[in-house]
Amino acid sequence: MKNWNKTIIRYDIVFVSFFILYNFAIILEKRFFTGSCTHKGILIPESLFLKIVLLGGISLIGFYIGLYLSNIILKKCKTKRKIANKPLLEYTIWICLILPIILFLTLYRKQMGLLITNYDSSMYWIFNNPVFAYSKELFLFSYSIIIYLLVNVKKKLIWGILFTLILLIISFGVGDKDIILLAGIPWIPKINTLLKKIKLRINIKRVFVILFIVIVIPLLGFLFSNLTRNNIPLEELIKDIRNQGIYNGFDNSGPFYSLIDNLSQEDIDFKYGITYINGSLFWIPKFVWKDRPKSLSEEYAKRRISDWKPGQGLGYNLMSEAYINFGYLGGFIQYFLIAFLLIFFKRITFLAFKEEPNNIIQGIFYVWLIYNLITMHRGEFVLPSAFTRYLLPLLFVYYSLIIIKKTFRLLKSN
Repeated sequence: MKNWNKTIIRYDIVFVSFFILYNFAIILEKRFFTGSCTHKGILIPESLFLKIVLLGGISLIGFYIGLYLSNIILKKCKTKRKIANKPLLEYTIWICLILPIILFLTLYRKQMGLLITNYDSSMYWIFNNPVFAYSKELFLFSYSIIIYLLVNVKKKLIWGILFTLILLIISFGVGDKDIILLAGIPWIPKINTLLKKIKLRINIKRVFVILFIVIVIPLLGFLFSNLTRNNIPLEELIKDIRNQGIYNGFDNSGPFYSLIDNLSQEDIDFKYGITYINGSLFWIPKFVWKDRPKSLSEEYAKRRISDWKPGQGLGYNLMSEAYINFGYLGGFIQYFLIAFLLIFFKRITFLAFKEEPNNIIQGIFYVWLIYNLITMHRGEFVLPSAFTRYLLPLLFVYYSLIIIKKTFRLLKSN
């Protein structure tokens, strides 16, 4: 991918900007369609809307400055790279795909049926079975990376389409939007390349991209959730869209509750960064650390859902977490930190596999980055944990293959 670093920076800016501005869009859409300023029955006064706009603006400034400065600082930290004669990273990804499949077919055959038949029950079961949850996560990310390699590196579009269709079928069977997301992410660079070949003014192309992100993605998310999980007839959904728009039923509207709650309170017991420390430790499984701190999402769900069950939740707004840590200044601090970490994690990924081809390492980081840029606003700050969970199995398998390879060489030489 040409100008890969610049492209990644653009993705950072586009997605983070959208999900921060989305908090304004929920209210503005309500005003446009209903003339009221409420979210799911909760009144949002003018003063609260202005607070959300102020916090969002400060958050965006922090993110842009953090992205600019961290890119300059980390760009100077260059590392000499020497590509191995026989790279092992592609084998690593395939192994990380096959291992979960073996687990699914041996230990979790009955549970696989539950995933397809009942979404809520499957979420409860996954919540209480971290091994299965982690195996599912590893399978989906590895599968998405393989689609990326087929489409963008090996240029085998037919195989890429076939693998994508299989993942889409799984997604509709399970009723999980995240699987559709991971099926679509590998195609973004290819679509971007095709758009560049279309002879249209750059501003017109940008308008199409903005419309797709602002309207098409939320609309598809709204329809998918309600058609597959809630079994609401399409006619009723169309009626809802006409009456109240699409953002009210979009995936990230749940966490908006926490933003309204916290900004409405006069006295806040500020956390002063402790939630960021906790969020960096969530990669450690509960069966290893029984007293691991509870996530903000879980604590909030228990307070707001009367008959709460494990696996249920409303999510938690990232801007809300910024506010409960440092007030309005928290928006700047948190999003500056997020910007730095995104650049830093890219650096770590290339260092971890420094003897491997660039295009494969790019694929590994790209899939993780885009997925987290889109989903991180559903819950609290967990970027370090999300990155650690993602990279650890790849590192384990990769360096195990290196050890095996070196052991065979020694045995052969003797």
